[in-house]
Amino acid sequence: AQSIWFYLRWLLKFNLLGEAYGREEEEYLTYKTLNLTYTRWTELSEEQRQELLDKKLWTKRGMKEYRRELIQSRRRKKY
Repeated sequence: AQSIWFYLRWLLKFNLLGEAYGREEEEYLTYKTLNLTYTRWTELSEEQRQELLDKKLWTKRGMKEYRRELIQSRRRKKY
């Protein structure tokens, strides 16, 4: 029942009314995009979480850029 309420609230606020995401929603979208559990997300430092939030990983553009950064970082470590 709680997940139905969550889904309906999300649909109404963001899909129908077009409201901007708040901090809580941005965090949820970020840790879900990264396939992290909420517990693992909260284990990251505030600085790490803010850095990930600033990248807007829930957007296609943000995630594409993040993946590109990861690939470049791995290449640099090889050499």
